Amino acid sequence: MATKQLPLFVFLIFFNSSAALFTAVAQIKKVQPQSVSDIYMAGVGNGNGEYYMASYFKNMKPGLPLAGADESTKESYGAAICVVGNDVYVAGCLGKKAVYWKNGQLVQLANTSVGPGNASAITVAGNDVYVGGNGEKRASYSSRNLAQARYWKNGQEVLLPGPISDNGYEEETTVVSMAIVGDDLYIIGRVAYAYKPVYWKNGQLVQTLANGLDRVEKIEIVNGNVYAVGSKNDKAAYWKNGTTTILTSEESLATAIAVAGNDVYVTGIIGSYSAKALYPGFANGGVGKYWKNGVQMDLIGGKGQYPSPYPTSIAVSGHDVYIVGIDQDNMMYMLWKNGQHTPLTNNNSRDGWFGPWAVTAGAPGGVKRYTTPPKPQPVPARSSATTPPPTPAPSVQPANATAVKAEQAARYLSENKLKPDVITTASGLQYEILQPQSGIKPTLSDKVSYKFKRTMIVGNEVKDERATAGPVNLSMALLLPGLSEGLKLMSPGSKYRFTIPPSLGADTQLKDRPADPNFPLGAVIMVFEVELLEILHN
Repeated sequence: MATKQLPLFVFLIFFNSSAALFTAVAQIKKVQPQSVSDIYMAGVGNGNGEYYMASYFKNMKPGLPLAGADESTKESYGAAICVVGNDVYVAGCLGKKAVYWKNGQLVQLANTSVGPGNASAITVAGNDVYVGGNGEKRASYSSRNLAQARYWKNGQEVLLPGPISDNGYEEETTVVSMAIVGDDLYIIGRVAYAYKPVYWKNGQLVQTLANGLDRVEKIEIVNGNVYAVGSKNDKAAYWKNGTTTILTSEESLATAIAVAGNDVYVTGIIGSYSAKALYPGFANGGVGKYWKNGVQMDLIGGKGQYPSPYPTSIAVSGHDVYIVGIDQDNMMYMLWKNGQHTPLTNNNSRDGWFGPWAVTAGAPGGVKRYTTPPKPQPVPARSSATTPPPTPAPSVQPANATAVKAEQAARYLSENKLKPDVITTASGLQYEILQPQSGIKPTLSDKVSYKFKRTMIVGNEVKDERATAGPVNLSMALLLPGLSEGLKLMSPGSKYRFTIPPSLGADTQLKDRPADPNFPLGAVIMVFEVELLEILHN
């Protein structure tokens, strides 16, 4: 069984306690209120009324042109921006592909996407550039290409696994934000076409990022302090070094944070939401606000023509607060300066319009981003001058590690089938009857209603557990082959445990994407505990 990882913020409390460490790695992304920072915005301009053009602004004026973002590519945009020293990094989309620009120069990313893609987040640590984004994959169980989150480290692609849906298949995911904390990469995303959060640590799915927040939207490191924003008990909140601050008693979500001196600025959306499954998401009826040191302030759209702002990013320069986001009614990306809607003019485009998607602050002359110090190497102890140093254990190469996991999975299945109550079918599906019930059984043409608990095992190590979910109503034909076969054995009111070998479960998805040493073919076992509630004939 896998040892449980410490939650991110437990680690961060320890991480923050070392003053000497943070002296060496201090980041100054937001500066003192009396200091005047440069303000950078990434977004999209209107080329000539026929195409969109990726652009960025510095101090309310167009910055360097972004190579390739012109009429020849028709549509492009900048979705994220960060500043390191004198270098400006913009991530976005060019020609329906995820890319980024450094000081206006285009950097291509290795990409296995079979359809359109984009980059939606970027951060830099030392000499390493991390870009988060999305693409598409083919899947044998779907007639269309499916969205899959991914990230790139120095241009090399890493695909991110999605959570398993109610029908046993991998859900589609998108990347929202990312942050480097110590030696770890944290990526925050959502299930595509919904607002359920998804979290990854170093490329692996994790259930949660914090004890102090129920939901996390962004993580920031400012002057050696770790901040996160999101919600606690469905209320907008932020977290700082172990302390959670709730900003309102209304149902709400905090979306971004900036710190200037002793002042903490948080953006969010607040309102009453009837569709709880979407809580609280873009176009779900809320109104954008921001808080300065806990005091709530409005975002005003001029003469009221933009009544439903959804803020996504914030930065502070001197006494000015810059917030960017989208107006939900008009589908326009906008800037608010000190709470007032402020239009931007793009002199590089014929129509003169610029829509900002992200904003950040950089001190004049550049900002030093957070970097990880090298770990000290321990010196092996010797009992005498003639004692040789210990021989290091041989490392497991990735190819061998993949084979080991597949062998472990096969051994796990072999041992599990020997348990007294386990029955194995001709296909290799293993099942246990937890609660018997006689009656009719579903066929492949039926729809069923069921509750379940799902566990994913890689090799012999539990990677993901999901508490009981449901009821869900799904067609039998849409289920994993192993799950569909198992449900055909059940009658309403019965409970079974199914141990699904890779060939009847995970491999049906993994074969459609490049090899992943963390989830290799032949190594991922799914265990479902299912209660069949009802057969719903199609």
